[in-house]
Amino acid sequence: FGLAGFERAWPAELSGGMRQRAALLRTVVQQRDMLLLDEPFGALDALTRAAMQRWLERMWRSHRWTALLITHDVREAVLLSDRIYVLSARPARVVAEVAVPLPR
Repeated sequence: FGLAGFERAWPAELSGGMRQRAALLRTVVQQRDMLLLDEPFGALDALTRAAMQRWLERMWRSHRWTALLITHDVREAVLLSDRIYVLSARPARVVAEVAVPLPR
């Protein structure tokens, strides 16, 4: 998970990307088949966000999780999704379902 050497570090000593990986690792060690991700990279800078998106895609390929990703970032949705549900303003309702025809 890219955290080697930081096993004894306190959360404040980790970068934002490392904290996100640690949070995802907690799910993995519980052997869950599904990830629920609500704006997981929203607080990261652009470079770290792009690195974490690539990392998540690699982890997804190796673990074959089902993931529900909530994001306001259209590029992130297209990059990381097979299917996108577009919601309306409050109260949220599904207004469109978009299949992403890009290869994984």
